[in-house]
Amino acid sequence: MLDWWGWTELALAVVLVGVVAPVLGLFLRRKWLGSRSRVFDCSLRPANATPGSGWMLGVARYGGDELQWFRVFSVSLRPYRVIDRTHSQVDTTRSPDVLEAGVLDADQRIATLAGADAGVSLAFAPQEFTAFLGWMEGGLPGRRVG
Repeated sequence: MLDWWGWTELALAVVLVGVVAPVLGLFLRRKWLGSRSRVFDCSLRPANATPGSGWMLGVARYGGDELQWFRVFSVSLRPYRVIDRTHSQVDTTRSPDVLEAGVLDADQRIATLAGADAGVSLAFAPQEFTAFLGWMEGGLPGRRVG
């Protein structure tokens, strides 16, 4: 039978495992995603979201003609959203507006897509934004874009 100190140690151990295990799981998932290709921070707003809200934190990686987007706080190893550059194009680019300033960083750039992914918006850090635009315009020779 445990005394009060034994119960305290047991409760502390359970809380510690309950906090450390999920954080460790998210860390290992990000490492696994990065092992296949470089991942970078990228927020996503679905087409049906209210303007100025609905931003989801995530990470993305390029895989050939696809941009694979993953939620940050998820255990899934499958992308939440896949954007195919052969069927999408950048419709508009802009800085975050006043409503989005509390959710996104002020220096981020937002790209709204047209085509198969019409209305989907992605927010990038400046250097990732430039890389994204280059990736969207690039492609293998002879492939039709758009």
